[in-house]
Amino acid sequence: MTADPAQKARSAFVALWVVRLSTFAAWGGGLATLLMVAVTLADVVGRSVFNHSMRGVYEMTQVLLVPAVFAGLGEATRRNAQVVVDLIDVVLTSRTVAILARIADAATLLVIGVLVWMGVNEARQAARFGDVTADLRLSVLWLWVPLLTGLAICGAVVALRLVTGNRR
Repeated sequence: MTADPAQKARSAFVALWVVRLSTFAAWGGGLATLLMVAVTLADVVGRSVFNHSMRGVYEMTQVLLVPAVFAGLGEATRRNAQVVVDLIDVVLTSRTVAILARIADAATLLVIGVLVWMGVNEARQAARFGDVTADLRLSVLWLWVPLLTGLAICGAVVALRLVTGNRR
């Protein structure tokens, strides 16, 4: 049984956009990391040269850490770049390993779905109560945006992997 050419085209289109989204998000995570370094460097130089530190640097670093971590999840998952300990893979057949990988992907998708659902509820609550950070008074809601976006992109990568069976 051959697949419909239109269906193949749609699948390829979706796969292309998932790859583009995960790559774009990873670049955003890299930019957030670069900003963390720049803010910290500026604070260190300010302390050393001018004997004056910047207000809120610790908090800015914490805020930038969220997109730095979560923006790269999709790309790391797409590339299979997570830490893996292959204790059981060497004694199982490749078919069994593939089945276990599909089960792991399904479990991952389930956990990501639960995390997104819980995160959306927490983000709504933060918006409702007007939660802000301690020093800079930044809205906590903006911390949830990269976190939930990164999780959603990671979920899209895993879902695509489940549908296509392609773990590369």
